Amino acid sequence: MVACRGCYRRGTNLVFPSPYISPFCLHKPRQCLDCIEKNIELTIDQELPKLISCPECGTRLDDNDVFRLATEELYERYRRSIYLTEEIECIVCIETIPRRGFPESPISPVCGHETQCCLKCLATHLTSQLESNGPKSFTCPQCRGALPYASIQRFASPETYAQYDKLLARDGLAEEPNFCWCTAGCGSGQLHLEGRENPLMICTNCRGKTCFNHQSPWHDGLTCREYDNLGATSTTNDSLRTAEPKSLRNRFSSLLGRGKRNITIGGVTRLENAQEYRDRLLAQKLTKEDAKEENRRRKQEAQEQKQALERTQAQERRAQEEEARRRRQAEEWRAREEEARKRNQLEEDRRRKRAEEAASESAVLSISKLCPKGCGARIQKNDGCDHMTCRQCGHQFCWLCFADWGPIKNKGNDYHKFDCKYHSSKI
Repeated sequence: MVACRGCYRRGTNLVFPSPYISPFCLHKPRQCLDCIEKNIELTIDQELPKLISCPECGTRLDDNDVFRLATEELYERYRRSIYLTEEIECIVCIETIPRRGFPESPISPVCGHETQCCLKCLATHLTSQLESNGPKSFTCPQCRGALPYASIQRFASPETYAQYDKLLARDGLAEEPNFCWCTAGCGSGQLHLEGRENPLMICTNCRGKTCFNHQSPWHDGLTCREYDNLGATSTTNDSLRTAEPKSLRNRFSSLLGRGKRNITIGGVTRLENAQEYRDRLLAQKLTKEDAKEENRRRKQEAQEQKQALERTQAQERRAQEEEARRRRQAEEWRAREEEARKRNQLEEDRRRKRAEEAASESAVLSISKLCPKGCGARIQKNDGCDHMTCRQCGHQFCWLCFADWGPIKNKGNDYHKFDCKYHSSKI
């Protein structure tokens, strides 16, 4: 009864592959089908389906071998793993990555095309659109179809989704006439049901005081009318821009003890004849023994030659098998080294791309500013005067001091901040 070399079990219920594991294997199967299936399943779990090999000699198994050895369910997993490890090119970053790095379904219900944008680039695209257009304008990077809330939740990064959800909530709250943001910097807001009749709003989160009428910190000791008369008209809500929650006989022995024999011929004992007789018997015996010894020696030489030939042939076979194994190992090592080189190159390219993206983001941050109204839009000034208008929320302000342009337009340059070059005292 043969024992499996994988699980070391014996029994009539063990099933071995027949007649081989792979046509290229030079040995009989010594592991049962259960052990071979476990080896295939382990390789699939490691996401290396193209490296499935014979567990005894390391010969690579092709699709037909896996189909013959595995169960139907395991073969389906193998085919899916092969599909997911197939590398395709992203149309955005022009990088070749496995299919598992792409969305498995359309980006949105209105998209009828195959998705060719990787998950990383898609998340970056959504982040960029949020920063540029706000929370109400997201489109597919291929067909420009509108993306619903579920698509943003599924494909955006956690940080982008949290910011998107927060901005949507803010937009909804902003439509409430009695909603007011806390100006103490806690990032909270609440409904002030008393409205303008009692403008003092106390934050339930940080207990900070905010003026509902001016959307600014509370002016202690002054009524809203007195505050207006003193020129305190800064309605910029800077608190909205807060941080987001974070393997190989002696042949003569028969002559001893022989005595003399007397041989009589005609009554006369002739010792000479007896000696000649003994010599002749001895010669005959030696001749027969020599012949037997020669035959035995020849048979032994023939047997030794046969054994030597079999040993030589076995050594040649083992040498060929060893050479084939070494070639396979060398090929596998070359393949692994090539895969490692590709992974290293891919990682290097990704690091370089991240560095370039970081430099690009740093450059954007250095030449643009956030809208002081708090809508989250980033604004860049190319040329022209310092009177700026946010394209997202329409807020008008001074580029240098962020002062609201309405009071400046209606009442004069005194409403620029004092350190602004356009303030009346510096003109």
